[in-house]
Amino acid sequence: MITVKNLSKSYNGQRVFSNLDFSVQEGEVLGIIGGNGSGKSTLLKILSKISLPDSGEISISENTMIDYLGHENMFYEEMTIEENISFFTQFRNIGESKDNNFRLKKSLGLQEIYMKKMYELSYGQKKKSGLYRIFIHNADLILLDEPFSGLDKKSVKNLIQEIKDLTLNNKSLIISSNINEILESVTTKTINMDDFNE
Repeated sequence: MITVKNLSKSYNGQRVFSNLDFSVQEGEVLGIIGGNGSGKSTLLKILSKISLPDSGEISISENTMIDYLGHENMFYEEMTIEENISFFTQFRNIGESKDNNFRLKKSLGLQEIYMKKMYELSYGQKKKSGLYRIFIHNADLILLDEPFSGLDKKSVKNLIQEIKDLTLNNKSLIISSNINEILESVTTKTINMDDFNE
């Protein structure tokens, strides 16, 4: 699905990471670990084409749809969750499955706050709203930057199950996290960014 070879990135002459190699196939979950500043977020932005690498190759299978959720949800604060979701699905011309959407809302605990405006929500509620937006888009490869941060134990448990369900449907994920014990429960393999910036 995606293969990365000899990928390198620097900012203002300061190396972030270099000579990074990995591949992810259908149904696999790659965990990205490493210390602060090791390049976890930068790597995901490169894979989502928000940023460009200095060098290296990224090969993606034809017709692979990629979706990315970073630290910012990119929602409009004056709009409700429902209005934001409706806007993004129409903008991307993506059909919605009512049955699947209801299940996801319940799993992520959004039913009772779905009509609230974004500025009324906590950080964790905004995070779950962003995850909901990503999951209903049904992308082939999903990139998640620190998805477990800000979530309570129940929400983490439900998110882990959602990730496992996605892989059963041959979806692939690349997930960065500083919470290694949670990441290990869902990943099929991991790479440590610290190994590529020494």
